[in-house]
Amino acid sequence: MMNIGLVGSKGFLGEQIKTAFKNQNIFPLSYRVSRHNDISIDAINNSIKNLNLDIIINCSALIGFENCFINKWDAYNINAILPFKLALVAEIQKIKFVQISTEAVFANGVKLVKYSELDMPNPSTVYGKSKYKGEQLISDFDYSSIIRLPKLFNSNTQIVSMLLKKIINKENVKISDDLFSTPLHVRLAAELITEIITGAKFTSKKLLHISGDTQLSLYSLVRRMVSKNYLHLIEKTSNSHFDPNPKEPPLLNCGLQAKPECTIKIEDSIKLFEKEIR
Repeated sequence: MMNIGLVGSKGFLGEQIKTAFKNQNIFPLSYRVSRHNDISIDAINNSIKNLNLDIIINCSALIGFENCFINKWDAYNINAILPFKLALVAEIQKIKFVQISTEAVFANGVKLVKYSELDMPNPSTVYGKSKYKGEQLISDFDYSSIIRLPKLFNSNTQIVSMLLKKIINKENVKISDDLFSTPLHVRLAAELITEIITGAKFTSKKLLHISGDTQLSLYSLVRRMVSKNYLHLIEKTSNSHFDPNPKEPPLLNCGLQAKPECTIKIEDSIKLFEKEIR
């Protein structure tokens, strides 16, 4: 049985990882980072030194392109400086550290492009830049690894679930058809992360992509989940319809390319979603 420190345990992904690690000892770790309370390396070190941790997983992040653009200080401190401090403490204590990162570290792409682990990041947004800075700051640490994820969804939170609820209530909705990812159900992502860390899908790589197998726009994803009786309620549109004057460029990076053992079929993600809403 492993002792696992989980930062961001109450977040969208953190809650699922906590459930997926049900046979391990989970120690939720919380560090408040703000302009008025910048957590020190000593404080992090003292908070975990007696826990006998085997691994620390960092799921915490400041998300949202506009949110990060407006709150640049918070974005870089939460998405870059905090991971560095966690990784440094893990290095000192010889504890494995896993930083959860994102497809947003890549540049805006074009349709049919997927980014592999060998492609060079070149983020376009403050969110992507701050997450990539976090990757750079920990890349030379012996005990640190990075796992990048694409767009995640489930039936309770995120935009996919919100749109499906509107459609089921017979509301007409417009959905963007020009923003692409390789989407993945958050529970399946968490379960695969668990398998990797516990050794069932062992990897010694410093950088790993986990992804869905199919590149889809948000419109295409929702269309796959809607029965024929509801298709007339959805209309495809451009993302500029919702944000005609964006402060940040829209994320058009088109998703991740992962190794076969780290790729999940979109059908499996959709089946799980449908099971949840029954």
